[in-house]
Amino acid sequence: KTLIVSGFFVFVVAILSVMIAGLTLFIIDDDDGDDNNNNSAHQTYNIIFMISDGFGPASETFARQINENNSNFLSLDEFLVGTARTHSSSSLITDSAASATALSCGIKTYNDAVGVLPAKDAGGLGPDEGEGRTSQPRPCGTIMEAANRLNMTTGAVVTSRLTHATPASFTTHMSWRNYEQLIANQLAFQDYDLLFGGAYKYFKTVFNDTDDPFLNFPPGTYDNKTLVDIMMDRGYEFIRTKEELFNNDITLPILGIFAESHLNYEIDKLYNDTLTKTEPTLPEMVKKTLEILVDEGKNKNKHGNDGYNPFFLLIEGSRIDMAAHSHDGGSHYYEIMAYQETVSLVKNFVKDNPNTIVISTSDHSTGGLTIGRGYGNFTYPLYEWNPKQILKQRASVQRMSDYITKTGNITEVLMEYADIIPTQEDIDLINRGENSNDDRFFPLSIGDVLAEKIGIGFTTPGHTAVDVNVYQFGQRIQNISQVIDNTFLPNTLSDIFNFGPIMEEITNELSNSTFPLEKPDSNYDKTPGEYDDDDQPYTPPEKYKYFVHD
Repeated sequence: KTLIVSGFFVFVVAILSVMIAGLTLFIIDDDDGDDNNNNSAHQTYNIIFMISDGFGPASETFARQINENNSNFLSLDEFLVGTARTHSSSSLITDSAASATALSCGIKTYNDAVGVLPAKDAGGLGPDEGEGRTSQPRPCGTIMEAANRLNMTTGAVVTSRLTHATPASFTTHMSWRNYEQLIANQLAFQDYDLLFGGAYKYFKTVFNDTDDPFLNFPPGTYDNKTLVDIMMDRGYEFIRTKEELFNNDITLPILGIFAESHLNYEIDKLYNDTLTKTEPTLPEMVKKTLEILVDEGKNKNKHGNDGYNPFFLLIEGSRIDMAAHSHDGGSHYYEIMAYQETVSLVKNFVKDNPNTIVISTSDHSTGGLTIGRGYGNFTYPLYEWNPKQILKQRASVQRMSDYITKTGNITEVLMEYADIIPTQEDIDLINRGENSNDDRFFPLSIGDVLAEKIGIGFTTPGHTAVDVNVYQFGQRIQNISQVIDNTFLPNTLSDIFNFGPIMEEITNELSNSTFPLEKPDSNYDKTPGEYDDDDQPYTPPEKYKYFVHD
């Protein structure tokens, strides 16, 4: 008994000493109650890092109240462990690139930065954001790059372009997020095992050796080859359709690009047979991905262990954010529910593969969604909103704006695809949006009209500074709780998996990289006529009001 008590006392003293020294003890705790602290975690545990882009706490309530009349909780609800701060180094309101870089590198950076940090003399700002800030930004090694170098199988499954801010900040490095062609160039020469998403318009481009300051190949190295050609020469299987995804015997590495730009909204796939047949949903891509990772991992175990090779998988519900940018309540709901379905799939995977750590969080909240609204004119509002009206919407507001352009009839389109009869005020608002200099305001104006009928509000077409929820399940990391900074998540994973020295090694290797310093405008790299719900600043048309009609 004396020995037991003495041993316990020594153990407690040791733990207290560690805490007093300012260090943190990271213990992985699975849902069955077993504690593990493995020095070779990258040879043992899978990481599934899920990001619900633009999904704030109000969005969770919004979707829950629509779904089955608020009678059930959503898949994520049972896994809530805390909240995270999201500010960047340049603003209290982050953009997706800065927040994703915080989640991938574990360090704050400036808005629009993709896997890079501000120059040391930049005061936390980007290289083109003030007098004297002309130094090159500094690339930072990411947790996904470190996992790849430690021979974990690595993959990214997103509903945006693969070159968009969030996935790019885990896989590449760029001074400004809008240089998406240069980001695609980098991806073509990386060694990730699985990439599913959009952006075919960039990958079908013929690679120009002389236009890329980061890669710096000798001129003529890849004459007349597209990025797809280059990746296939490097051993990648390439697929373009949902049929190829499900009917092929897929081997790694694989590049699956299912859309020219972003994948279509879930609501448009739901009500469009052609899209349903040709383009996969997020749950469909993730389901197939997990099957591939298990099947292929068994054949390509890089560590010599029993079972399949451990993996790092990034999953992003990208268009939750884009729908909120457009104040599109219906699309926002269906994107959220596709993410929730994906969480259910992952949960079932974890039951069969308990050596898996799952973290889900958001990069930021978008739109300033309020469930309930005031109507101006000093009228006190009713305490109600109409979630059933959301379920009558049959197209995204972006697609509705396309239909209005083709037909010229606002009333017919809104009656057919949203089941509402617009007032003259509604029509005037939509006309102002259509005639604005910024093409994003046309669908946004439709979203505002629908939001008023539903009884919800949006305070901004941009992001907000609200803290976002953090969820985890599977093998639990015990000290992810309460209010944390978003950088805490990758730094904790880095400590558990010993990513830190590898990330530092990658950072040092890239230290002499050069990037374009000039910040491109929002039309850079954009196909003529292409609409993109992005994070760039909005300048409203004259007399336009977001949540109260004139």
